[in-house]
Amino acid sequence: MKLSGVAISLADERNAIFFYIVYCKIKLAMKTKILIYKNGHFYDNPNGQRIELQEGAQIRIEAEENCFIEAQPAGTWPVEQKDSKQKSTEIANDSKIEKSEKILSRGSFLYFKIPHSNKKYEFKVELLEDLYMVKKKNRKKSDSVLYDCTCVTKEEITNNLEFFEEVFAKSLNELHKNTFVHFFGNDGNPACNAIDRFYEKPGEEGLSLRRYRKRNNSEPNLFT
Repeated sequence: MKLSGVAISLADERNAIFFYIVYCKIKLAMKTKILIYKNGHFYDNPNGQRIELQEGAQIRIEAEENCFIEAQPAGTWPVEQKDSKQKSTEIANDSKIEKSEKILSRGSFLYFKIPHSNKKYEFKVELLEDLYMVKKKNRKKSDSVLYDCTCVTKEEITNNLEFFEEVFAKSLNELHKNTFVHFFGNDGNPACNAIDRFYEKPGEEGLSLRRYRKRNNSEPNLFT
């Protein structure tokens, strides 16, 4: 563990944070800054220098009461949620779609993992709309793809996050990105291919959504 607070293992996180705070109070002068919050960042006022804080830093903020506002749900918000009839109608009216099949119903759960800082974080996802596999017209590749589906990250089931809140998105690919950025910032690559990354049972990464593509491509009569 380094006293600077950078690059510590997550297993020692609680002790490290506690020690770092005590160390700062005893060995280092506490610092007071007047900051302004703009575009999601803190800036030193008046010199305009952007301020960053170490992970786990404990700070005290004083501001006028109306400066504290209720946080919006994380991720893409607001999101529209279509019932089964509305979703099927949307797909039927999409001129770019040649064939489609509903593979999971609204209310179903999926899971995905994010490896970060020598740990794996496993998240539980709820589908807020029916999930479809579709084949698009004039597509160079004949493989079917996942159709956009409003969804929410409901839980981090490995309990490796100290703080958790639900994250919303309009598709599974977007949900992975939104979840990654919300909890881990820009420390890594948030992009993924949802058909390989999401699976149906906790810890069962072999049960990815790709198996629906294989089934659909080999049995075209499944499409409506």
